[in-house]
Amino acid sequence: MIKLKMSLLLCCIVFFSIGCKQKVDQKQVEPIEENINQDSKPKKVFSLRIEAVVKKEDIFSLFYTQYEGENFSGEQMINTKVYASDQVQEITFELPEEDYPLNIRLDFGSNPNQESVIITEFDLKYYNSSYKIKGSELYKYFNFNEGVEMLTDSLTYKLKAFKNESGEKYDPYIVGNDRCMHIFQQEI
Repeated sequence: MIKLKMSLLLCCIVFFSIGCKQKVDQKQVEPIEENINQDSKPKKVFSLRIEAVVKKEDIFSLFYTQYEGENFSGEQMINTKVYASDQVQEITFELPEEDYPLNIRLDFGSNPNQESVIITEFDLKYYNSSYKIKGSELYKYFNFNEGVEMLTDSLTYKLKAFKNESGEKYDPYIVGNDRCMHIFQQEI
């Protein structure tokens, strides 16, 4: 009888020690797996990355619209400081997470001493999709205002003042055309 009780007690001790140990291990593994899955999710954010040579310090602005008939305004604008460099640099704009553009307008700064910029690439991204535009093909996707002139090398864009009804002003910018808006609606 004593042997039976001792055997039963020994079995209970072994059973509970193995069972408790497995539960502790499972609890430690689960949070680690959850953290890995959360960190690996890409953000659902639209961004524009430009590779460009900008020789004088400036501030570039990205305006965007989200709806048909909407005008570009300071309420939907992102400014990015651009540092002077003779080398290609990345200039990045990132929209707030809930915003997605119908169209964009890129202002090449307000420094009238900025004579030109060299643009090698535009990269439009959203979530897992992207669409790259070579700097030499910007004219296919954007309309240039009178302050931007594409030079013969197709990568250099001369920035200049121009006259309008209020006089001479410096405001070089490009605006997405129908082909650009198609990219936003269909490609990315």
